Amino acid sequence: YLLLGQAGRIFSANAEQVYHASRLIFGLGWLLTGWLFIKFSFVNKLYQKIAFLLFVFVGNWPKIVDDPNGYGFWFLGRNWETTMVGWSNLDIVKRITFVPHWNAGHILTVVSLLLFIKFLKSKKNRDLVLSGIVGLIAGFVLPPTLIIVYMILGLWFSYEIIRWVLSTVS
Repeated sequence: YLLLGQAGRIFSANAEQVYHASRLIFGLGWLLTGWLFIKFSFVNKLYQKIAFLLFVFVGNWPKIVDDPNGYGFWFLGRNWETTMVGWSNLDIVKRITFVPHWNAGHILTVVSLLLFIKFLKSKKNRDLVLSGIVGLIAGFVLPPTLIIVYMILGLWFSYEIIRWVLSTVS
């Protein structure tokens, strides 16, 4: 948030303007990064579209509940809630709307993982180092993402060590 405030000072924007601009920019960036990851992961265009729709809307699948005082809305004589109401922070669409640094952290996490996947294909150490650096920056922005990135890197390093030990033994 301090860096966002500095950027706002350059453009003579107040805190509210910076907050809403960063929500818009990081929200769109998160959707774009998600699309790039999906495009990288699926070759079939139909699967890409289905995966993107699930990426955006999976937390919003409605369910009907009998509690008229629940979190949802009243429609056709029933109360409708979204899935996992207590875990609304996992809901992509809701997250985009109010917390800019979460979006920035998730964007950096996906970029870190894409760099790691690129390393696995190219075997260029530069991609591995960049993946770690971007993951570290993601951890400064949103600490839980650092755990995710380094857990994946740690599992991969463990796999490589086990593979190396097994190859030297046999």
